[in-house]
Amino acid sequence: MGFKILRSGITRRWVINIFTIVFVTICVLIVGGSLAVRGYYISSARQALINKAESDGAYFENLYAKETDLIESVRTYVENYAQKEKIELMVANSVGRVTLTSSGFASDTDYPEDVMAALASDTASFVGSNSYGENVIAVSRSVKAGDKVACVLRYVISMRGIQGRVLSVILMLSGFGILLLLACYFSGRYFVKSIINPLSTITETTKKIAQNDFSVRIDDKYRDEIGDLAHEINNMAAALGASEAMKNDFTSSISHELLTPLTAIRGWSETLSDPNMRSDDMIEKGMKVISAESARLSAMVSELLDFSRLQNGNMTLNMTKLDVVAELEETVLMFEERAKKNNISLILTAPETCSPVFGDAARVKQVFVNIIDNAIKYSQPDGGRIEINLFEKKDRVCIIIADNGIGISSEDLPKIKQKFFKGASSRPGSGIGLAIVTDIVNLHGGEFEIDSVPGNGTTVMVTFPIMQTALQDGE
Repeated sequence: MGFKILRSGITRRWVINIFTIVFVTICVLIVGGSLAVRGYYISSARQALINKAESDGAYFENLYAKETDLIESVRTYVENYAQKEKIELMVANSVGRVTLTSSGFASDTDYPEDVMAALASDTASFVGSNSYGENVIAVSRSVKAGDKVACVLRYVISMRGIQGRVLSVILMLSGFGILLLLACYFSGRYFVKSIINPLSTITETTKKIAQNDFSVRIDDKYRDEIGDLAHEINNMAAALGASEAMKNDFTSSISHELLTPLTAIRGWSETLSDPNMRSDDMIEKGMKVISAESARLSAMVSELLDFSRLQNGNMTLNMTKLDVVAELEETVLMFEERAKKNNISLILTAPETCSPVFGDAARVKQVFVNIIDNAIKYSQPDGGRIEINLFEKKDRVCIIIADNGIGISSEDLPKIKQKFFKGASSRPGSGIGLAIVTDIVNLHGGEFEIDSVPGNGTTVMVTFPIMQTALQDGE
C-alpha cells in the first residue's frame, strides 16, 4: 500500500481495523480448528483401542471358561502380536505390575495409572506423556478368571501421527489465513485508493475555491456518495462564482451610482465658486442640483446601511399599530410628480380604512418606495401605467402593484430577489433594493411575490398579517 498512503488517517484506520479483525479471526480458526482435529483423532484412536481391548479381553475370558491355561495363552498371544509395529501390547499381573510387552522392552512404568484403574473398573484409558516424554494414548482392560482378575491387557499407541495431522491442519489454516490477508490487502488497496484519490482531488479543489478560484470543477464521474459530494461542491463553486460576479458588478455599479451625484455636486460647487460664472439664475439652478443630488446620494447610502444591517441581523424594527392605507397613499404622493414627468399613469385603488398591521412604518414605507420606484424605472417611457390595489383577504392585507413595463425574463425572474442581482438591464440601480424588500417583508411575517411577462410588465404582491385583536386591545 506504500508508506505514503499508509500515512493517511483513513487508510491507517482501515488497515488497523480490518487487519486486526482478520488476524484475530484467523488465529481463532487455527486454534479452534487444531483443537477440534486433535480432539477428533484422539477420540477416534481411543475408541479403536477400547474396541480392540474389549474384543481381546472377551476372547481370553472365553478361553478360561474352556479350562485353558489363561496366562500361557496371553503370553503366547503377546509374543506373536501381529500389530506390534503400530500398537504396543502390555500385560500386567493381578496387582498392576507390567510383566510382559510385545516390543520386548520394559515398560516405562511398572504400575501405569490406567492399569491400576482397570483393576477396579474393568476398562480405563490414559492420554498424556509417558515417563520418556512421548505423548501416548493407552487403554487397559482387565481379564478375569472367574471372580478374580487374572491379568490386565494394556494397549498403547504414539500420538505422533495425530500430531502430524494436527500440524497439517495448522499449516492449511495458516495458508488460508495468509491468502485471506493478501486478498484483504489488495482489495483494500483498491478500495482505499478509490476513496483517498477522489478525496485528495476534492481537497485540492476546495483549497482553490477557498482562494477565490471559483472556476475549478471536480470530475463528476462517481455514482456514489463521493459523486454526490463532488456534485454539490461543483454547485457550490458555481453559486459562489455567480455571487462573486454579482458582487463585483454591484461594486462597479454602486461606485458609478455614488460617483454620479458626487460629480454633479463637485461640478456645480466649482462653478458657483467662480465669480465670473456666478449669477442669481446660476446659483438657483446649481443649488437645486446640489440639493437633489445630495438627497439622491443620501438615499443610496441609507440603502447600503439598511442592507448591511439586514445581512448582519442588526436591523431593529420600531413595531407599532400601523395604518397601511395611509403609508401607501403617502408613498404614491411622493412619486406623482415623477410619474407625470415621465407620462406614466399612477393609479391607486384602496379602501378608506382597513385592518391595522403590526409593523415599522418607516420600513413598510421603504418597501412601497422600492417597489414603486422600480415600477416607474422599468415602465414604458411614454404611456406607462402603474396600478396599485390594496385590499384585505382573510387575515392579511394585500398590496398588488402592476405595471406595463419591459418585464423580467424567465431566466432572471427566479434570481430577481437575490442580493446584487441586476439581470440584463442597464438601468441605474444598486441591485439590492428587492433583497432589502424581501428581508423587511419577512421580518414582518409577510410574503413577497413577483410575476412577470417579458414585454408586458411586472406584477408584485406584498402581504402583511393583520394585527391580532388581542394585541390591538392591549394597545
